[in-house]
Amino acid sequence: MNSEIDVSTLGAAAPSASEALRKDAAPTPLEWACLVAGVVLLLRYAWLMDDAFVYFRYVDNWVLLGNGLVYNRGEFVEGFSSPLWALLLSVLRSLELPYWILIRALGVVSFALCGWLLIRVNRQLSPVGAPTVNVPLLFVSLGYGPLCYFTSGLETPLVQVAAAAYALHLVSPRSRGLDFALALSPLLRHELALPLGLYGLFLWARDRRFPWRLFGLSAAFTGAWLAFRVYYYADFFQNTFYLKNLVDVPQGLLYLRNTVATYALHAWLTLHVGLLLWLGRRHRPVGRLAERGVMIGVSLAVTAYVIKIGGDPRHYRFLAFPTLLTLCAFSGVAEQALLQLAAPRRRLAGAAAALAFGAFSLAAYPEQLREHPIFLRDDARMVDKIKDAAEHRRMPQLTPPALSLGGEIEQLETYRRRQGKGADYSGLFAQSGCVYLYQAWDRYALHVLGLTDAVLGRTEMASDRPAHKLGLIPLSEDMADILRGVHGRPDRGVYRAAVERGDAAPWIAANLESIEVIERKIYNRHDWGENLRLAFTFPEPIRVEAD
Repeated sequence: MNSEIDVSTLGAAAPSASEALRKDAAPTPLEWACLVAGVVLLLRYAWLMDDAFVYFRYVDNWVLLGNGLVYNRGEFVEGFSSPLWALLLSVLRSLELPYWILIRALGVVSFALCGWLLIRVNRQLSPVGAPTVNVPLLFVSLGYGPLCYFTSGLETPLVQVAAAAYALHLVSPRSRGLDFALALSPLLRHELALPLGLYGLFLWARDRRFPWRLFGLSAAFTGAWLAFRVYYYADFFQNTFYLKNLVDVPQGLLYLRNTVATYALHAWLTLHVGLLLWLGRRHRPVGRLAERGVMIGVSLAVTAYVIKIGGDPRHYRFLAFPTLLTLCAFSGVAEQALLQLAAPRRRLAGAAAALAFGAFSLAAYPEQLREHPIFLRDDARMVDKIKDAAEHRRMPQLTPPALSLGGEIEQLETYRRRQGKGADYSGLFAQSGCVYLYQAWDRYALHVLGLTDAVLGRTEMASDRPAHKLGLIPLSEDMADILRGVHGRPDRGVYRAAVERGDAAPWIAANLESIEVIERKIYNRHDWGENLRLAFTFPEPIRVEAD
């Protein structure tokens, strides 16, 4: 019967009956308007990123062509970043839904789920009697960055849902559903193991008991995938981890500035900190200060990781989680401040505050664009080595028209017509464009920037821009010369034979020992004993001397 009043403010005075925290989760008219506007804008901004076609090729090879969860049949390399996203796509693709319909439907569902979670977070952190502002929901529903990444074909829709789930997990009664969501998060993005660990430590200290269910579920889910990864791919990490695990702090700071400046996040956070201090001076401190601090601390930890690796080549994407979680940390602060006004003025002031923040969120767009993206007329330009979704949105080979079913990018009819299960590869196709490699589904595909190739992925080389090592392209040409001479599919010993024939480039001969270990991983026999030994075998990075 005490669930209506929250006294766990950890040092702050307990709220009076008039300031009890709200528990109702029914959306207000403002929130309904946000949800509707968000769906409309989400579909307006919908697009597919080139990297999404890596997932599409893996998924189709598994569920439609019977080749396994591989990029090339018989070649076992985990070239995707999110196991959870790959599994979700696989389940839905098994229904033979076109990708363009599937991705947009997932975007709408993810947005609705994220919005519902943000409403619940706001209720937990807002006092009774205050008008609703719900700053996090306004940002997600109207902001260009978050709306873009409810589509794209990558895992970011679920990342944004995860940020809202992390916030709610701290401030709501215990929920098995939220435990499941958090436990799965390391399979969504490997860096989300960091917030999970920090959350667990805080829950342990706050509740004075170890969060067995949360960590037990996480150990089960992550352990199951790691066991599969060892059995199937003979490794502990995916290929993209080796490719992108760099240190480029200056570029990472530019990436952070691009997001913060676009949405004036520094100004909004400063305003909310000011409100917190003002409320404290009026002896009206907000509740859940420790939980809010944990949200901010976790956001800073994830942001530090993003800065360390140099960010991403696309605006906002890698900062989606910490940005939304930080806004959740200040959820209810505006509502608490409005409660200090005289009753007749609260509703008008609340509407004005929501209108101001919403209008700014809707109007803001990154400097990569010359005009507002709602017009869909502008190509993205590169600024500080960062591009925007608009570039891919205007490419019909990537993003079909809004009213299309997506036949322009589909291979379903080709699979049926060719009866592609078990078809032999008809040669090697080397490309950097993932969409073209997806379309060449019946050919051996070599991604020249190393996304799906284990040798290139482990090559030590500075990035020309985030996730783009252009120096890998000439190396891929050397590899292609060898692979084109193979009759049938490549297997172990291909590069040693080329070295012994004198057909291999000098860098291949110099790194042959490492390459042969990588070959044993790529062409593993799914033998538990051998694969476990291979997983614990860490070859030296491939090093190429500069000319």
